[in-house]
Amino acid sequence: MSKVMRFYLMFSLLLCSVGCSGTTLTDSIDPQSARAYVIDSSIGSLEGVRVGMTEDELMDLAYDKSRGLVNLEGDEYLEVQVNLGGDVFVDCLFHDSELYQFSTVSRLVQDENGLGVGATLLQLKEKYPNGRLLVGDEDGRFASFLSGSKVLFFLGKDGFDDLCFDAQAQECEYNDRKVTVEKVIVSKHGS
Repeated sequence: MSKVMRFYLMFSLLLCSVGCSGTTLTDSIDPQSARAYVIDSSIGSLEGVRVGMTEDELMDLAYDKSRGLVNLEGDEYLEVQVNLGGDVFVDCLFHDSELYQFSTVSRLVQDENGLGVGATLLQLKEKYPNGRLLVGDEDGRFASFLSGSKVLFFLGKDGFDDLCFDAQAQECEYNDRKVTVEKVIVSKHGS
């Protein structure tokens, strides 16, 4: 596996381990009555935040931000959390001086198809018939749906048979109505 792919996978796993469990502030928000934040999946942008931008460009945006460092595979990377408004936060990861990817667990952020946190695997498959489901166990169990755009959907593990996470398994069973999106990731290189 290439270093960039390992980096991407490790960062995704780290974000999910930090932000995918428990109740978030956005769980109490009714998405039907709140403003939707729509990702432009063709260029990888959301409300002015876009993959490929520099740290200075991000810091010039009129949002509250906090900076920190994250250690992935022994290397330190800059991480900036951006508050787009209310309880809508985006975690931005920089690599080689540019925004490599950003992610959110907010139910108010969606792609152009209206899919985001809380969407089912069935809905993802319907909107992205050429999408790919990736399930495995590399430094922890993971499940992701690659849309074919710059948007990746990190999935919860409920609804998957334990066999799905076995590298030797040829096929596994899962309930695509029970498997739901826990995090939306927008990556420079896409999925």
